[in-house]
Amino acid sequence: MRILGILVVMCLAGGAFYFGMIAGKSVGKATAGTNFEMVPSSEVPEVEIIYLEPEVEVEETVELDPAALQHAAMTARAQLPAVSLTNAEGREIFAEVIRVNEDSLRVRRLADFELVDIPHALLTEEDRQFAVFLKENPHLLSPLQRPEEPSSSKSDDVDTPERTDDSDDGDELLRRFFEGL
Repeated sequence: MRILGILVVMCLAGGAFYFGMIAGKSVGKATAGTNFEMVPSSEVPEVEIIYLEPEVEVEETVELDPAALQHAAMTARAQLPAVSLTNAEGREIFAEVIRVNEDSLRVRRLADFELVDIPHALLTEEDRQFAVFLKENPHLLSPLQRPEEPSSSKSDDVDTPERTDDSDDGDELLRRFFEGL
């Protein structure tokens, strides 16, 4: 059966070659009788070739402040929905920063949506600088991640229960949802 397939392919290739050769000969016959007139070189007008140099505008070189560059990079990293954090041993996790404490980061691991506190001492120097940057700039965290500020707009007639524990019922709902998939 395999040999039959090879023979069929060879026959198709041979047929294609034959028809291509026939078509090429018929095109050659059509152009063989054509008479091209040659123009003597004395009658060809002379063409002047002009080379134009491109106009290049030289922009001023701006010295970039390394501190400003680092601030811009940290700002862009803080606005990502999830960041990569690496410990001193090189282990890396992808997590959403929930809160920045004095000595740790509260994150939600993307692998299992578990809330984890990561001490700053375990992080690489770059990630420690990032944690300090987030502590100094809490406005860069998304509204859901910002530390809660006391609200002065609460009306006294509405009795709103205060959350005293650190558990997050939304996390439990998310976990159940993803386990059901």
